[in-house]
Amino acid sequence: MKILLILVVLVMPTIGRTQSDDLSTFYSEGISQDANAGKAQAEAFKDAVNKVVVQAATQLIGGARVEKNLGVMKSKVFPNWSKFVTSYKASDPKIKGPDTTVQVQMRVSLTSLRDLLASSGVLYQNDGKLNVIPLVKIVEKTDLESSFRWWVDDGTPGIAKQRESAKLMFQLLEASLKSKAIVFPEAVNKWVPGQIPDLYRRDFLSLDEMRSLGEYFKAQVILSGQLTYELTAQGYRTSFAVNGFNALNGRKILELNKSLEEKIKDPTLVKSLKKQVPVFSAELAARLADENSKGNLNVSTLLLVINTSLGPQELDLFKKQVLARVSELRTMRERRMERGQFSFEADVSGGATGLAKRLESISFEGLKVSQVRPGDDRVEFRLDKGR
Repeated sequence: MKILLILVVLVMPTIGRTQSDDLSTFYSEGISQDANAGKAQAEAFKDAVNKVVVQAATQLIGGARVEKNLGVMKSKVFPNWSKFVTSYKASDPKIKGPDTTVQVQMRVSLTSLRDLLASSGVLYQNDGKLNVIPLVKIVEKTDLESSFRWWVDDGTPGIAKQRESAKLMFQLLEASLKSKAIVFPEAVNKWVPGQIPDLYRRDFLSLDEMRSLGEYFKAQVILSGQLTYELTAQGYRTSFAVNGFNALNGRKILELNKSLEEKIKDPTLVKSLKKQVPVFSAELAARLADENSKGNLNVSTLLLVINTSLGPQELDLFKKQVLARVSELRTMRERRMERGQFSFEADVSGGATGLAKRLESISFEGLKVSQVRPGDDRVEFRLDKGR
């Protein structure tokens, strides 16, 4: 039984690992001042492991983001170190005055650590506020049905009530969004009739047109849909049907459909908005914050052009390393293969310039990146064999 137990302990750190993992070696020394020898050794080892986690995470996301998210990492990443440490060696404890020290050498799968950081909401973050443009139509079904699209409004007299309802909706929506650092652009909050360019002052906009309008407002997310208010036999029903799109690449990131009914005497649209919009807004804020933490909002699609004389095997090795080491790079999809040149479509956070700087600053095992040239929607570089 003792022999079996020893075998399990030695083999267990490598379970679930493959040769495709991007492995790096880290060293650290842990310290404890506990008077109990057994506890001191355990604490020193734990301290050494935590220092390795910080080193490896810093390589992926930078020291500033590690420091900012240290609380999250202590609860979600540090305790799960066995998920990304493939093997390790630990020295016998040494006593130096009141200190007990343990030195460790650890092989870390950056791919597995990257996945854990992503699931913990640390890997991808928008450090500033998230700007959202609400292209939400208000539909009122009472004696007569009417609808109002604020971006179409050209100042026509007689619809002041609808304008005030739209502004009230903005205020109520943003009240919950602000708690998650999600805001409407200032130009939306201070919107006045006729402000929107004529090209977009239409009832129905295509996705490309909505994205262009999002660029006009400097927004990362477009909300498109409607809020419907209708009378019922005993009160009113409010429905909120909205789709969210990434303004950078047009991809759909969320869908929210919710209806609420209220029994009330003398219902009005204003009463409905004040009662129900905060409910919709809270759920919307949670969904947007979740997408933001996963890095799905500040992502654009770029073309990566790699000039190289290397073959598919070396290129595959580079792809695995760059996806593990460059946190800004989300995915790579092969688009074109020619003699001396390979092209990939890539989802990137931070844009072409940011990606180019990261490629220049990182060393790759057995490969060398040079002649990095960023463009508006592409990054081109040279890939050769290195040390």
